[in-house]
Amino acid sequence: MVVKTSDLNEAIKILRDGGVIVYPTDTVYGIGCIIGNQNAVKRIREIKGIEGGKPLSLAFSGIWQARNYCRPNGLQFRKIMESISAEMIGNYEPFTYLVEKSERVPEYITGGSNKIGIRIPFHDAVRKITEKVGPIITTSANFHGEATPNSFEEINPLLLEKVDLALIGECKYKKASKITDLTDEKILRP
Repeated sequence: MVVKTSDLNEAIKILRDGGVIVYPTDTVYGIGCIIGNQNAVKRIREIKGIEGGKPLSLAFSGIWQARNYCRPNGLQFRKIMESISAEMIGNYEPFTYLVEKSERVPEYITGGSNKIGIRIPFHDAVRKITEKVGPIITTSANFHGEATPNSFEEINPLLLEKVDLALIGECKYKKASKITDLTDEKILRP
């Protein structure tokens, strides 16, 4: 039986111990682990039913943390900063940006790609977690091919049985983020 809680400290402990959690973001419910634990990343792939070569995105507490794991050029960095600023003035669209990864990102996360998807969720729980444990995997908390859960109640109970902890909370936007590859300005998911 999965532990269901709103206690961030418990979620942080589980992540530090190599566990997998389900958690709310600003967009939809996610499933994640710390990026330095290859077994936990493999477990997420198995839970979701996705191939080992499919790249996974990372959630960061802010742009300065993200810059340690990616190498955006000046124009890409400006685009990311503009997106972050848009949240502050109320004109925000949740984003995932693909940029060149740094050597700090293991290949088992990117599937051998030289790019990494970065997310900076405007959600207090995700920010506090990533401030404490560093970046975490962020992918939707659903089995491959199923609908993306916009609330805790929409998560498949069979998926919940496979994780170590479910953090209870709200998703503000209730839709997946837009994915843009900033290396060639292609929109991969509107």
